[in-house]
Amino acid sequence: MIDELNKHLPMELSAHLRYSGQAQMLRFHGYNKLADKYTEEAEEELGHAHKLIYRIQQLDGAPNYLPELVSDPIKKCDVPAMLAADLEVEQSVLDSLNALNTLAEGKAADWETSNVLRGLITDTEDHVTWLNTQLELIAELGKANYLQAQL
Repeated sequence: MIDELNKHLPMELSAHLRYSGQAQMLRFHGYNKLADKYTEEAEEELGHAHKLIYRIQQLDGAPNYLPELVSDPIKKCDVPAMLAADLEVEQSVLDSLNALNTLAEGKAADWETSNVLRGLITDTEDHVTWLNTQLELIAELGKANYLQAQL
């Protein structure tokens, strides 16, 4: 279980760094509402990492702190592209969490780890829903109207 948790931990750390950087970029461009949401998501991802680190240590493991790049970095402030890329990242994270939870509940019979993972799954599902909603709003309102609402 430790090895599997350690494979997932860099995804959470990378997401924290990604969302922190995106929040700064959004704030620089004046999209303060989106920047606030991205700051909140960055903090949530760091919380996920802390929970995984704690669980790995409870299992007498050593956490893998080396973040991996889970997607190409966003180089310019293209909000719809950023949201779409983040949706892909979050879906990948969700798939990984679900696979981990299946392992924890199945072969490993590690119910404490499963409990931690279920909380992370719920948070990630909420973020996937939020990202989908933002992309739907852009499609319905148009990019300019959506961005104006984010100022």
